[in-house]
Amino acid sequence: MKFVITEDLNQRLDKYLPTVMEEVSRSQVQVLIEEEAVLVNGKIVKASYILKKDDLIEVNLPENIISEIEPEDIPLDIYYEDQDL
Repeated sequence: MKFVITEDLNQRLDKYLPTVMEEVSRSQVQVLIEEEAVLVNGKIVKASYILKKDDLIEVNLPENIISEIEPEDIPLDIYYEDQDL
């Protein structure tokens, strides 16, 4: 994935990426940055990097990082139930 910053955001890289990559959490973004899977202008940067206009962000997103929400069996207390509900 590639993104070009079109205006001065004055925002940290690790805060910006989850807003444009909704399938990835901020903690997952931080792991990607630590594993050097995120480059800005072709260079490895820290999560605290402040984005500037015309920065090119490249993210090498592994397939397994996108986690699906799995249902959980939660017991429910039913206080009222009839044939119409």
